[in-house]
Amino acid sequence: MKGLRPAIPGPGLRLVLIVLLLLAGGARAMPDVIIQAGVLSQPLSPLAQYYFDRDGNRTLAEIRTVPEARWIRSHSRAPVFGYREDALWIRTSLQYEGRQPQTWLLELAYPLLDSVDIYLLTASGALSHWSLGDTQPFAHRPLAAGDFLVPLRLEPEQRYQVYLRVQTSSSLSVPLNLWQEDQYFAVQQSTLVGHGLYYGIILIMVLYNLFIYFSVRHVSYLYYIGAALGCAAYVATVQGLGYQFLWPEQPWFNEVAVAASLSVFGLLGL
Repeated sequence: MKGLRPAIPGPGLRLVLIVLLLLAGGARAMPDVIIQAGVLSQPLSPLAQYYFDRDGNRTLAEIRTVPEARWIRSHSRAPVFGYREDALWIRTSLQYEGRQPQTWLLELAYPLLDSVDIYLLTASGALSHWSLGDTQPFAHRPLAAGDFLVPLRLEPEQRYQVYLRVQTSSSLSVPLNLWQEDQYFAVQQSTLVGHGLYYGIILIMVLYNLFIYFSVRHVSYLYYIGAALGCAAYVATVQGLGYQFLWPEQPWFNEVAVAASLSVFGLLGL
């Protein structure tokens, strides 16, 4: 008796199997971001997942039950989703493989976001929560920085889930990074030197034109001074330095600082 041949699925059945495999591939849980010992920084935006809460009233518990297929990815290190009223949820999973506990800094590098809630969940279910945003006094931030920055104490061989909820009236830009603590402040030192040079040049220009004005009494020099100050105020606002150093207890002013500084620059710079 001849042996039985295995049945070969027809084209229709093969198509169904392919679709099922694709769906199974899309339903995988969010992959861990592996943090190796010796790593100084890690961009998280290309590895994170994003979900838009159109009503803007879902809780963290409800967001954790959203099906995997409804989360989207972005391959950009600095994703920009335009102007939206939706609340944007971001999630990622961290696996720290160092030998000793270490403090890492989670950075959301866009200081003009109105409301930022950051949640850190451990494998045991412990929850840490930070509520930030440029509508709150600067003193409420856990770390004094122009961007939104929170410390994460990571234990070796532990898995953590990070969720962020962002809602804003400004452009929804969410560049997310993880920094080794010492590395972040080392980079900031050189960045602040550049800022100091820029604002120093602006100050010299203002003082020089003020001196010329008192010498010749021509009003055009006052216009030039106003335009230079408006430009400097705009740059300080979008870098978060204005809120950090000039008006840290005035969130209402920080809300209008971009429009006000651009208006001054545009009117006096014509």
